[in-house]
Amino acid sequence: MSKSAYENAVTKREELKIELQKIEDFLSLYQQFESNNYGPNQPAKYAETLEKTGELTAVAHRRRAIKKTSPVLLKELVGTILKEHGSPMSRRQIVEAIEVKGYVVPGSSKTGYLGSLLHRYKSYISSSPEGGYWFTGYEIGQNPERIK
Repeated sequence: MSKSAYENAVTKREELKIELQKIEDFLSLYQQFESNNYGPNQPAKYAETLEKTGELTAVAHRRRAIKKTSPVLLKELVGTILKEHGSPMSRRQIVEAIEVKGYVVPGSSKTGYLGSLLHRYKSYISSSPEGGYWFTGYEIGQNPERIK
């Protein structure tokens, strides 16, 4: 056997070892997911497991950053964002600000979901005549720190 044939065989063996390790990692993760020890319900453990296997992806990073968003929490977030901004904001601007804070607006149409949510809480926040959303019953420019 020539030296290059031997070198090719050694290289192929190393490639196969790496591939086999990836398969073993996959099977291990699959078994863990099936036993409900890891996965989307426990994103921190999911990301930690992927880090250990070297398969951490942007999705795992994103899952770890996501904070649960109930309608009441979203309403409070919108209030906080409007106070910080100090003037009316469009639904698109509000959605972007919510996501910058690490929260997620559910639904396929985030602005549509937010509009429905704000309509439900129109006694707190409503669309202003000048455009955008602001606190119901308060003048634009009024000190939003006093608004509860």
